[in-house]
Amino acid sequence: MSDKNDRSDFTKNDDERFSPDIVFKKRKTNTEDNIDNGGDVPKKEVKEKSKARLWLENFLYHYKWHSIIALFLVVVILFCTLQTCNKTTFDAYVLYAGGKNLRTFDDDAGEAVYKPVYDTLGTYVDDFDGDGNRYISFLDIYLPSDSEIAAEEDDGNTINPALLKENADNFSQQVLYGDYYICIISEHLFTEWTKNEKNNPFMKIKPYLPENAVIADEKDDIGYRLASEYGVYLSSTPLAEKSGFKYLPEDTVICFRILSQFTGGKKRAKERYANAETTLRKMLSDEAFS
Repeated sequence: MSDKNDRSDFTKNDDERFSPDIVFKKRKTNTEDNIDNGGDVPKKEVKEKSKARLWLENFLYHYKWHSIIALFLVVVILFCTLQTCNKTTFDAYVLYAGGKNLRTFDDDAGEAVYKPVYDTLGTYVDDFDGDGNRYISFLDIYLPSDSEIAAEEDDGNTINPALLKENADNFSQQVLYGDYYICIISEHLFTEWTKNEKNNPFMKIKPYLPENAVIADEKDDIGYRLASEYGVYLSSTPLAEKSGFKYLPEDTVICFRILSQFTGGKKRAKERYANAETTLRKMLSDEAFS
């Protein structure tokens, strides 16, 4: 009996049948069989591009960067237009600067004084731009005097010198170049800015008082008490009893900025200046709009 592993009785055909070249030979595709039999190589089907696609490819080839720039400009113009439409336009600008931080200084009801002062000012502003609304921009700047800083520190409060420096720079910029012509400021700031007649940034205040205004000589006299010819004490005006204003220091001064030589030639600046004059006269005569 021959051994199972003895391959001597295997025929040549058996070896070919078990050859790896035969077992794992790749099956030809129909195309390859066709070529082997002398057939033609089949052509790939090419999908024809539409005229619209060809036009677009040709256009982008010649005008790609033109199109990108034009699209960018359209987006910018659209963005600016939306910003302009949504932007609030103010009818008047009023500035406060002094030793009271209106954002943290509370009235008897525990409400920050800023809001009632803002609301009171709004009653004297007309709809100058005719948009159906009366908006006022009220900028408050905390600028205490040296004595007020010392009092705050005695009470255990910390004063940030860097913040005061920033506020002082902001106040100077607004007084010289800003849109805030109506100024309600502490006496120490008023004195500092009016001591030099040549650089005095304020107008004479009498033309803005009521025609029949009585000028008081002393503090307790009835009438408008002038800090100088360039300002009137808030405490002597009808505003002193208005919501929010009655919590401001008695020596607070109302004054009116001159039209800056840097902006005086601009039409918008002149319009804002004229609106501010009207608003100030309403404030000092207590003629609120209904």
